[in-house]
Formats: sequence, C-alpha cells, structure tokens
Amino acid sequence: MKPILADRSPSLQRVLERQLRNWEIEERLRHEHPTSRKFTCDFITISRDSASRGEEIAAELGRRLGWKVFDRELLDLMSEHQEYRRHLYSTIDERQQSWIDGLLILCSPETASLRNDYLHALGRTLLTVSHHEPAIFVGRGAHLLLPPDVGVRVRVIARFEDRVAWFAEERGIEPDEARRALRRLDQQRLAYLKKNFGISEDRFEDYDVTVNASRLSVPQACEVILAALKQKAAEHPL
Repeated sequence: MKPILADRSPSLQRVLERQLRNWEIEERLRHEHPTSRKFTCDFITISRDSASRGEEIAAELGRRLGWKVFDRELLDLMSEHQEYRRHLYSTIDERQQSWIDGLLILCSPETASLRNDYLHALGRTLLTVSHHEPAIFVGRGAHLLLPPDVGVRVRVIARFEDRVAWFAEERGIEPDEARRALRRLDQQRLAYLKKNFGISEDRFEDYDVTVNASRLSVPQACEVILAALKQKAAEHPL
C-alpha cells in the first residue's frame, strides 16, 4: 500500500479528498450494516531529528505493515482547514465524536492548553484517523496527544555530522550550509514543542523506542520498531 506522504506535490489535496471520501463511504456502510466493532485506535508515531531518516523509516514501516503514513503537511492540512475537518468528523457518528473528545481531554498533557485550537483540532484528527484504520504519524508532537496504552511512540536520532552529510546530499548543498539549516530546523522543532506542550527539550521517557539511524540501517530500525509494536499489542490487546 502506498503511504499517504505529503511528497511536496500539488496532488496532496486530491489525495486527502479521496481518503475522506473513502472514510465517508465506510461510515455509511457501517450504518447500513452495523456490527459490534468497538472504538479502537492503533498507531505508530515517529518523532525525529531533521535529516535523521525518520521519513524513510516511516515509509518502510508503512510498506511492511500496509499502514498509511501521515506526515506534517498532511496533518496540518487536515487540522487547520475547517472544510477538511468537517468532512473528517462527519466520518464518525456522534457517540464516537463524544468518545474522542473525552479521550482527548484525558490524553492531553497537563502542559498542553486545550484553548489552543490547533492542538485540539490536531488531537481530534489523530484520534479520528487512527479509529478508522491503523496509521503512522510523523511529527507534530503526535506522541504527546494519543492514548499511552496503545500504539508505539518512536524517537529517531542520528549523529549530527551524519545528518549533515545526508541533508547535504539530499538537497545538493555544501556541508556548511547543511549545518546551518539543520541547526535552524532543530530550533524550530523545539520551539514548536515549547509553544504547544511547554517542553523545552525532548523527554526520552515519552517514547517507547529510540532508534539511532547512525548505528542501525532503515530495515534494522524497522525490525526494532515492529518488535515493540508486537509486544505492545500483546500487552494491550484492542
């Protein structure tokens, strides 16, 4: 299954609109043929240093599991635009919406303000998507907004100089320029966490797994994450 990645192409909105239509159809069929399906959510979150191969790991996990991958651009599009939010929330019934709102309050860290409209919309988006189907969420502090007893929260790190080399090669720029850009991106990421969650630095206790892309290849990192997912699922069956 091809991951839903915001691959910087103009087709992003069409991809999202098609996915929303699919969920609407599924919800209509569910009403016509009701089952005992309970509210569930299954997910992997990927929090990563810039240029640490976190996106590659997410894409490979999506390929192996057959799960869709939602990155920052796609999550922002779903959370920030009222029309997309309306369509997304229409794909679940009122009982499920109430359940999601209650779960969001319980899951939100004390440092996160529910008065933050974007954060609240993001949390609802994450829970609604993961209710429809298992998903992989990349970035946006998703690990801090989802239920702690299910899913796997992953932190991807790498040595700074390795990140510089990978970023320079990817962008076709000189190493010095890559260093400046990565330091700026790292500062922006921490500023996002500080603004929305009151966190000034990464807390490794917020993650189930930390993988070092300087020591593990993408396939090896995926094996570690999949083992953690299997163990977590066994401990907390849905």
